[in-house]
Amino acid sequence: MADKSGPGRSKCAKRFSIRHLISPVFIVVLAISLFMWLLTKLSHSYTTDIAVTVTIDEHPFHVECVARGTGYSLLYYNIFERNRVIAVRLGDMAATPSTVNPGYYVISPSVLQQIISRNISNLQIVSLSTATEFNPNPSPE
Repeated sequence: MADKSGPGRSKCAKRFSIRHLISPVFIVVLAISLFMWLLTKLSHSYTTDIAVTVTIDEHPFHVECVARGTGYSLLYYNIFERNRVIAVRLGDMAATPSTVNPGYYVISPSVLQQIISRNISNLQIVSLSTATEFNPNPSPE
């Protein structure tokens, strides 16, 4: 019986590499099909929560919004516009002093939604999911 650990064994092991088991044509067809699937999925409409930072008279105010758009526009927003800040003056908004929290202003949700919608044009802002009270003079911590 011949010894199988000699030089003939390494040639046999080379012959059964993974490259011979998976065809390059299969890899190309798989990549094309995954790309086509991704294009199809991104063209559908999705609804998700997004965080928007609004500065009102130089004070940051974080707003959670429910946004609707295609997968392309949501992906674009998450990659390129996520850290964008929307600057607004308090005088440009329909804000009234809060009766519950002194020193705070209650911002009209519909006005705030319109301002955010104007600044994020490729998404439809469906609703705001956070409270719309704002303190223009936050205490230093």
